[in-house]
Amino acid sequence: YIAYRVGSMVSQIARLVAMSLIVEGSYEPSKLRHNLFRAARFTFSLLIPALLVLFLWGDKILLLFGSQYSQQALHLMWLIALAGIPHVLVEFYMALRRVQLQIKPVIFVAWSVAILVLGISWLVMVRFGLIGSGLGWLVAYGLVAMGVTGPIIRRIMR
Repeated sequence: YIAYRVGSMVSQIARLVAMSLIVEGSYEPSKLRHNLFRAARFTFSLLIPALLVLFLWGDKILLLFGSQYSQQALHLMWLIALAGIPHVLVEFYMALRRVQLQIKPVIFVAWSVAILVLGISWLVMVRFGLIGSGLGWLVAYGLVAMGVTGPIIRRIMR
């Protein structure tokens, strides 16, 4: 649980910036493209250092919970943290759709992520154990991010 919570802090960056994008986009839809670029720059300016910290000193962070915990949970934490990269695309897609008052795609994407995370994790955990849940998280967000990248790019090109 601790490895998941620490690793998912990276994803929280995207979620919080996406909320801001919704507010700014709803207030001034004409500046949505500009705000999307600003949000992406800001998100990655926080996300990259956060990933570096977790990859360089994540074992030290987890040592607070014991050396055995640190050894066994480190790779899981890394996978959950890496999932923060495709999570940015998913969150920004859902923010764009919310600004456009298109809630059905938001629900579809959220359900897709949930089903894929649970399904892939369940299948992979049989072979890899707990690390399989991290793989499921990363693969699920990666697949959904590939599906939503097209609409984001089309929005940017307008």
